[in-house]
Amino acid sequence: SSKMDSSETASICSCISCPKNKKGSETLHACSICRSVYYCSKECQKKAWTEEGHKYSCDKPHVPRHTVDTPTIEAIQTAIDAAEPGDIIILTAGSYHWESDVPQTTHADLADLAKSFQRESNRNGD
Repeated sequence: SSKMDSSETASICSCISCPKNKKGSETLHACSICRSVYYCSKECQKKAWTEEGHKYSCDKPHVPRHTVDTPTIEAIQTAIDAAEPGDIIILTAGSYHWESDVPQTTHADLADLAKSFQRESNRNGD
């Protein structure tokens, strides 16, 4: 498996299925082989290596990479259109949607909505 170098600053964890929010300025660790991806933990690094395919691109730092930072299907298509055969496309978001879709709702949004509904129901005596 891949190794991680000492701490470096990056914006988000490269593990597509990272359970953390991925937003914030925590210190991440670079892959010590290619140094082109960063992980928040050994667990994320291992998952990216074994399940998400980093091991297939890691030892090829010379291969052009196209990073998709926007969580839309259109952004993925733009990266594919710009790529040449053999290039690597790196997806940084955990889920993607069409630009025209309603923004994704988080569990926190649903919890806030439920609390708001409950307060309104209590005021109305329901």
